[in-house]
Amino acid sequence: MLNMISFRVFKSQTGYCLFFLLIVFTISCALTKAAQPEGPRLSYRIEQAIDSIEPPIPIVNPLFPYHLRDVAVCKGPDHKYYLTGTTDDNWGVAAGIRVWESPDLIRWTLLGENGFVWTFEKDATNESQKQIIHKNDRLMRGVWAPEIHYLKGNFWITYTVSNDYGSGLLRSTTGKPEGPYVDIDPEKSLVPGIDATLFQDDDGSVWYIWGPGKMKKMKADMTGFADDNEPLFPLDAAGRKVGYEGVNIYKKDGIYYLMAAEWNSEGPDRGHILRNTNVNRRAADGRYDCMVAMAENISGPYSESYIALSHGGHNMIFDDFEGNIWATMFGNDEAAAPFREQAALVNMKMTEDKKIVPLIPFPFRANPDMPVIYVSNRGKNTSGKSWKNAFTSLQKAVDAAGPGTQIWMAAGKYEGGVVIDSKKGLYIYGGFSGSEFRLEESDPVRNQVKISGENGSPHIISLKHSEYVRLEGLVFENGRALGDDINGCGAALLMKGGGETIRVVDCIFRDNYAIKDGGAVFATGGAGPLFIACTFLKNESQENGGAAYINCNKPNGYHTRFYHTTFRENKAQNNGGVAYMTTDLKQTGTLRFINCLIVNNFTLLEGGNIMLQGGASLLMSHCTVDGNTGMSKGTAIASLGRIPAQNRIVNSIFTNNYGAVLFTADAYEGTDPISSARQRWTEILNCLFYNTETHGICGYTHHSDRYTDLSNINGSNWAESNLSENPLFTNPDEGDYTLQSGSPAVKTGTADNSFPVDFRGNIRNYDPKNLAGTVDIGFNEL
Repeated sequence: MLNMISFRVFKSQTGYCLFFLLIVFTISCALTKAAQPEGPRLSYRIEQAIDSIEPPIPIVNPLFPYHLRDVAVCKGPDHKYYLTGTTDDNWGVAAGIRVWESPDLIRWTLLGENGFVWTFEKDATNESQKQIIHKNDRLMRGVWAPEIHYLKGNFWITYTVSNDYGSGLLRSTTGKPEGPYVDIDPEKSLVPGIDATLFQDDDGSVWYIWGPGKMKKMKADMTGFADDNEPLFPLDAAGRKVGYEGVNIYKKDGIYYLMAAEWNSEGPDRGHILRNTNVNRRAADGRYDCMVAMAENISGPYSESYIALSHGGHNMIFDDFEGNIWATMFGNDEAAAPFREQAALVNMKMTEDKKIVPLIPFPFRANPDMPVIYVSNRGKNTSGKSWKNAFTSLQKAVDAAGPGTQIWMAAGKYEGGVVIDSKKGLYIYGGFSGSEFRLEESDPVRNQVKISGENGSPHIISLKHSEYVRLEGLVFENGRALGDDINGCGAALLMKGGGETIRVVDCIFRDNYAIKDGGAVFATGGAGPLFIACTFLKNESQENGGAAYINCNKPNGYHTRFYHTTFRENKAQNNGGVAYMTTDLKQTGTLRFINCLIVNNFTLLEGGNIMLQGGASLLMSHCTVDGNTGMSKGTAIASLGRIPAQNRIVNSIFTNNYGAVLFTADAYEGTDPISSARQRWTEILNCLFYNTETHGICGYTHHSDRYTDLSNINGSNWAESNLSENPLFTNPDEGDYTLQSGSPAVKTGTADNSFPVDFRGNIRNYDPKNLAGTVDIGFNEL
């Protein structure tokens, strides 16, 4: 059975970008390079691409406020759960091991003496274990990835000491989770590797697993290994070793699920088989994912691994006492995790093909069988159950909508001031003439639904404490946010909460004004929206964020994305004519611009048209950026976030921009704390710069030097393969930024961080194994 599953599900996944390419080619087999796509709406295919590259997760909140990594949970004999993980300073000196107890996976209590069940000072049994070493300019002796397990009638804790000691196994001397614990080998570690765990099979045998997936069977009495043989290393069908780090095994219905952590990022050739992405790349745009491979035998052959839980690397999958499947998570991503280094649980499910994936309570697009509420200016304003009896206001439809409801809006002009509060599963679609029976018949271009702020409300739509909300095919215009505090922000769309479950698709934001921040959009309180194929035109803020202001200040709100979106003639009187993003965390928060057209935007002060504050990072790929203006002593394009923010600007064209420099960065060259490799806080790769009316391309705040031309840009350790030639746009004066034949931007990009569909829906053809010279620079392919 599993071999058929493996072939059918995983055969195409040599890397998940290639997997996405196959999806796109399947959907788009009738396309030609020059034609506008047929079949499904372009935005839907983009969305499908995004979700295949980065499988979505539900809203996930930390269990309790405590710094925790490598989280593990086990069930005890007393119908209680026990949780462990890496605590304190994982790269420094730690005191010992902590264990939490819970009756319900919700309420957690710390056990042990002074919060510890084992300490170096009291319980370590040899000097090598206790030793504090000096490594990579740090003092180190921590406990990495301790995992508590209940098996064979007792509690056990696997652990790693970070001073190069290796991994061992502790046994409770009392049979209680709080110990005391003793080491089964008091003289030395069991193995020299890291990230140890235990797995008990159906026959009662126990396996000790560590490193990238090495495993050895334990003696029946758990006093050591059963033999002196070399460790077993699980293989896939091609004979390749499975795993990278943080390996764990879960078994259900006769199938072994081998989970391993893997750094993934938006680019091909991820590997998933003992390969890691570049240390600089993973910090800027990487996800620490939980990869899962499946087999009918513990040694394999295993299927090709798939992304089981985005951002969920180094975790454990387990069943609760009622048989529900859960996965632990802690948020190791240095940029886009929903939170950073805290314990959390994600409810999982098993699909028909036996894969384990997150349980998403509502889809991101409406299902055809969901009820519909109709809104039309020509309706009778009665039941809202048909076009004839349609409500005449959107607010009335929203108030009547239960979970999992569609709202269809007929062409016309409607009043703003709509409040969407505490809704789940709400899908608002414009683009109807008022006679359609199928969602696919909507046409937002022909049948414009305009929601206006002319009635004086501070927000055209206010979206609060709601999840799985979709706004599609709407025009937000003439909003005026003129009030105090939050009522002076987000004239078109205010979002508070909702995480990454809020999607805005095929919408237009035009002529909106905020007296404070976010001329069109203001996101805060845990909102991390995804914008697809939208247009921001002539929006203005009196302070920051002419088009959008993103405030990353709560879990699930650290990742805002703009795909295939146009920003034209937006303005900020302070900073961020296009967007302003700030984060309250040192190392989490990412703003993405993928396949975007950014033209003729203006910012008055020195911060640039894209302004990042705090530890916020920028990922810009395949964008065309033309005619944007900053101060003569300031930044034209972007002021990048403060250290340790990490930024990547790839495959993008910058022409006719004005200011002192295109980019400023608060960064310096340093070393990676893990590997001692040279750290690059900002990378500018395979971009084209032309006719820039600036004094330089990049300036750093820590010294007065400016990188003024490509000779010293490409000569640095943070930039390469950048060009300085006329990109030969087709007709930029008329807004046509496509490339002419012979453009130097053709086939000079890198597939690293490349998105496989361009702005117009054309396929970017490249070999995922060849990362250079196969894609065009800019937002479209020739």
